[in-house]
Amino acid sequence: MGLNNTAESWDHQINYFGNHPDYQVCIFDNRGVGYSDAPAGFYSTSQMAHDVIDLCEYLGWTKNIHLIGVSMGGMISQELVLAKPQYFKSLCLTSTTPGMTLPPLLCVTTLSKLMFIRNPLDKIDIVVKLLFPNEWLRAPAPPGSSHATNEEHILETYRQRIAKRGIQPVNGAIGQMAACIRHYCSPSRLHRIKCYISQILVITGTLDNLINPANSHYLAKQLNADFECWEGSGHALPNEQAERYNNLLDLHFRKSGLINTDD
Repeated sequence: MGLNNTAESWDHQINYFGNHPDYQVCIFDNRGVGYSDAPAGFYSTSQMAHDVIDLCEYLGWTKNIHLIGVSMGGMISQELVLAKPQYFKSLCLTSTTPGMTLPPLLCVTTLSKLMFIRNPLDKIDIVVKLLFPNEWLRAPAPPGSSHATNEEHILETYRQRIAKRGIQPVNGAIGQMAACIRHYCSPSRLHRIKCYISQILVITGTLDNLINPANSHYLAKQLNADFECWEGSGHALPNEQAERYNNLLDLHFRKSGLINTDD
């Protein structure tokens, strides 16, 4: 998952793939958020990748893993494949970057503003407008929701998560931000990822306010990946376009072969 987001942001994917007979699902909180520890200091994406390796090895997941990374999670995923390529059968990079590129101006100004707001409840409205496009926020809420619009629905969802998890530690926010800023996957390292993983999917939205969609175009070209650029979509595609995203992931997994039939 991405910067300062907990595993609950995968809810739509859990509901779909967790109830699917062909898959097992593992989600987790990165260091710095949720139920994971938040040690002091600057984190790195390679360090966070090794957290995931430890978890996979604890679970006995050392082959046939379909890896999905969103935003900062996509940066961590790049490091994961480079560290343990034999563990992974496919790779999906969503709304992410190889690093060392400038974010959109709105991202810089908004994140700078958020750093000075201590109460997480006061941050929600700002964050939601950064993650999701205005047209989607104004659209009718999902069927079954007690709210009129997507904006009202997602705001209430975020409030409930904060009430459940409590205030996130400052150490984690700073540590994860440092990991994003310092991440860099060079062309030669991207070439290694391309050689390691035959089935790669890159997805972005044209209205991503956090990571310039040009990064995804670049990644797709360097990785010789399947590529999707969704017109009018923002940064948080697994939430904003859940059904479309899940169906695309399912197709992507099947293109790689669900299991290794050699053993």
